[in-house]
This record gives sequence, structure tokens and C-alpha cells, in this order.
Amino acid sequence: MSKKINTKLDKGEWVVWEDDVEVLLRPFPISLIKPNDNEHDLGKAMFNHCVINVKGIEDEFTGKDIKITDEMKDYLYDYFPELINFVANYITKGMNKNENDLKNLKS
Repeated sequence: MSKKINTKLDKGEWVVWEDDVEVLLRPFPISLIKPNDNEHDLGKAMFNHCVINVKGIEDEFTGKDIKITDEMKDYLYDYFPELINFVANYITKGMNKNENDLKNLKS
């Protein structure tokens, strides 16, 4: 019996965050972890890599949906800790699942 792995993890998946807000998230590759990264730098790197896009977040002043840019990711990271926690939980679950999948490949 052959084992199967998802070779499209880096394309991401839409995940519901709050109400009608969806976030396109992808896992964080372990190869991007640097030994000298402090917790803040690593957290920000993970957030910036994993958040690909969002749906349903509107700019209060323009009434238009926000567009994900590097600057917008920095803004979301700086002012929306609940989104950081959501992304961190997603990353942790994904990394644990991928680790289990790899262990199953070895057995």
C-alpha cells in the first residue's frame, strides 16, 4: 500500500476566521526557521509567509476590501493580535499534521 502526501500545501487553503472573514493560509516551511531568530522575528516571519490573502475585511474609511500587501500584513500583525493567534494555531496544527504524515510514511 502506498502512502500519500499533499504536494500542494504551499498553495494554501481558505479558512474561516470570524463571521464572514476568510484567510488564505499556507503552512510555514521548517526550512525557513533560522537558528538565531528571536520569538518576535520568527512569529512575524511565519505570519508574513503564511497569510496569502483575505476576504471580508473592509477598510472602515474607504468601504473597500483590503488588499494583502507586505505593508498590510505588517499592519495586521501590529494591530490585530487575535489574527496572529488564529494564524499561529493554524500553523501549529498544520505542522503537527505534516509531522504525523511523515512519520506514517516511514512506517
